[in-house]
Amino acid sequence: MNTKPRLLTMAIAAAIAQMSLMAHAEEIEFDVKTIEARGLSGQIADYFKREKRFSPGAGIVTLAVNGVDIGTAEVLFNSEGQPCIDKPFLERAGLKIPVSMAEGQCLGDLRQAYPQAIVRLVPGRERIELIVPPDALGGPDSTAAAGYSKGGWGGVFNYDVLGVQSGGAAGSSSLLQGMTDLGFNAGDWVVRSRQSFSSNSNGTSTLDHQYAYAQRSFAQQKQVAQAGELYVNNSLFAAPQIIGVQAFPEEALRRNLGAGASATGIARTQARVEVRQAGALIYSTLMPPGPFTLNQLPILTPSADLQVSVIEQDGETRSFTVPFSSFSGTFVPREKGWSAALGRIRSQAGPGLDADWLGTFSGVMPMGGRANLAGGLMLSEKYRALGGGVDGQLPWKILGSAKALLADDARSGTRGLQFTGTLSAPLARRLSASLSTVQQTPGYRDLTNAPIAATSMQPGSGMTGPAPATSPTTHDTAASTPPASAMATTRWAVSAQAMREPRRLPGRPRSG
Repeated sequence: MNTKPRLLTMAIAAAIAQMSLMAHAEEIEFDVKTIEARGLSGQIADYFKREKRFSPGAGIVTLAVNGVDIGTAEVLFNSEGQPCIDKPFLERAGLKIPVSMAEGQCLGDLRQAYPQAIVRLVPGRERIELIVPPDALGGPDSTAAAGYSKGGWGGVFNYDVLGVQSGGAAGSSSLLQGMTDLGFNAGDWVVRSRQSFSSNSNGTSTLDHQYAYAQRSFAQQKQVAQAGELYVNNSLFAAPQIIGVQAFPEEALRRNLGAGASATGIARTQARVEVRQAGALIYSTLMPPGPFTLNQLPILTPSADLQVSVIEQDGETRSFTVPFSSFSGTFVPREKGWSAALGRIRSQAGPGLDADWLGTFSGVMPMGGRANLAGGLMLSEKYRALGGGVDGQLPWKILGSAKALLADDARSGTRGLQFTGTLSAPLARRLSASLSTVQQTPGYRDLTNAPIAATSMQPGSGMTGPAPATSPTTHDTAASTPPASAMATTRWAVSAQAMREPRRLPGRPRSG
């Protein structure tokens, strides 16, 4: 087989491609007849006469938004090497989808949706870079969700071992304690288990298995699903360990709302915006020309100003200050979310806890920008509870929260109510004060509390509580005092906190 014509054809194609790279944006006319005489399509000359472009069809590229690498994305290119900007493309980039955009529609230019947007195609590196205004982003967490990595595998083995050897005239003793974490990642699943062990010179050894579970995160829903021996993830109720399943928000993908700090400015050209606090860089992004607003900046402390620098393409730098008084004590709304769990209580979870079925559900809903509303319930064969709470901002930058729980404990035949409240307020630049209270009725029980009979009377206490577990001749103060949960209790706490001014970092000369 004669390979010379094939090698010559490949050499001609390579030469055309090299010439097109040298020409950059300038057009070059090729001899179509010569190209066709060598067995190549004449369309190659038309394709390579301009600067390098993406090849038509689907391709994998690296996507970057405002200077942040999102990851790889599959993009469809037209005959001119321009990307098809459709809904999957916008979702992958973490951008808002225009309401008027139809399913399957391709935008020929991103500026059709966002006039300030800049699209930079880098075919030589298989890369697309987008510069968009902040209001085009899906949210502060959009790039985190869009850049969520999938697949892969690996293993983990962590250990913590403590050994003690002591000796003296009375003899010697030894103690060995340890804790291990074992697990692996496979695909999008995470498997973990924890064990602890101890051994002493008396020959006593114990091995305790604490938990084992399989977990998977769902990026689009921002939820985590777990199955196995679990600690219930619920912010309202105290729950024991279960063997079952649960789902709860994936905090790594939740909205990072910072402390409500914002900065507004204008970029004359495509510019880099840097936000610093106490000399430390806390946020950096690229901005297209025009006005911009950065919301919910992640601050280091509520008692120091922000310094914002706008660095233009020509090197010109303009700076301004955002005073700390504009965001100190600002309420932070939470993103809507829910948690649920179902399973059997582990027999090792605690005294008086049978292997009953247990189910919990709780959710949180932001109420505008001033408050968060939470609610939930817990059900088991011998225990029921209902709860709700609210936290928000009051006048004069006072932050407050309140939570009420109503419980019905069939184990002790009691019902009760618990109320928890907190208030906090800034007093000066680096001084704040808080007030908290916990009040509950005599019949309130947590599920994790050991059952307490409420039918007997403690001598001299005037309160109902458990009967003494010891004989009259045994002096056991713990047994003769009713537990706190068996009494009506009121607890108050007042505290003041002084915040240190963060250490200013030395400035560094800017290169270039």
